[in-house]
Amino acid sequence: MIELRLNKESVPFVLLPTKKSGDTYNYAKDANFDNYSLLVAAGGDGTYHEVVNGMLARKDGKKLPVAMLPNGSGNDTCSSIGVRTLDDALDYIVNAEVIALDTIQVLIDYEKKEDIPEDKMFTNYRHMLINSTLAMPGKIANWAAKYKKCCGKLSYTLATMESVFLCRLREDVFNIEADGVKV
Repeated sequence: MIELRLNKESVPFVLLPTKKSGDTYNYAKDANFDNYSLLVAAGGDGTYHEVVNGMLARKDGKKLPVAMLPNGSGNDTCSSIGVRTLDDALDYIVNAEVIALDTIQVLIDYEKKEDIPEDKMFTNYRHMLINSTLAMPGKIANWAAKYKKCCGKLSYTLATMESVFLCRLREDVFNIEADGVKV
């Protein structure tokens, strides 16, 4: 347990470093929320998505406000809610300002959340915070990963240009069914 001083008040908090993908998901899913009043995630869009998805996958249904400290290559989630700098994020925390943020729930290969086995929850039950894509945009996002450390948001432009020059863009065909009807 570490103590942080804010406006002459001592606030206890626990620092949980991550080592691999899924750590922040599991922290948010398994933490005893009775001991905390806020989740703070330092990272980028992937980290925020993991934290929110872990919290929304909890069996007890408990939720806490989530503070996002922008430390990723793109930080689209933070930008979309007006948090462009670390100082912006800290101001929200210190002033206890909270905004509601809608998510879009997606079930993959299952009809109901209750049917998903616990070990598949992380991959088959998702909440999107800002966007989701199939086909070309999704592929470009994956191809951009190698540029993210050096180029931030520019990595997506570089991956798009590289894909065009290398002729990697191909037509994708999907069979989509909604409520038993092919779309």
